[in-house]
Amino acid sequence: MTTPDRPLTFYAAEADPAAELFPEPIGGRFSRLAWLPQLGPTAWLVWSAVATDARTNSPTITTLDQLAEDHGVNTTVAERAIGRLERFRIATLVSVDIWTVRRTAPPLSNAQLRRVPPRVAGVQADLMRTYANDRVITRRP
Repeated sequence: MTTPDRPLTFYAAEADPAAELFPEPIGGRFSRLAWLPQLGPTAWLVWSAVATDARTNSPTITTLDQLAEDHGVNTTVAERAIGRLERFRIATLVSVDIWTVRRTAPPLSNAQLRRVPPRVAGVQADLMRTYANDRVITRRP
C-alpha cells in the first residue's frame, strides 16, 4: 500500500447524503455500538482520529508510522485498519495515498443489521425515526 514514512492525506468526504439524513458523531453511542464491532478497535480509532481534523479543503496529513505510533500498533496493523475503513466505505481511496473519509457514522446496511444484536438494530431504528421526524418538523411552514 504505502511506505511507512510517506504522507497519507485524508479529506472530508463531500456531499455525503447519509450525513445529512443520519448525522451521528463518530465518537457517539451509536458508532460505538454499531461501528466499533464492525471495524474493530484500531480501525474505529483511526477513523475517529483522521476524520476529526479532516476538512474538505484542509486535510489531515499523517504517515503510516505516525498513525501506528498514535494508536499503539505497528505499521502493518495501521495499514490493515485503513484497509478496513476502505472495505466498509468509511474511507475512499481517490489517488495514491489520498482518501476521503466520512465525518459522521452512517447507518448500518441491511446486511450488517442482520448480523448485529437486536438492541443495536433497535438503536438505529430509533435514531432513523427521530431524524425522520426532525426533518418533517423542520419542513413545515
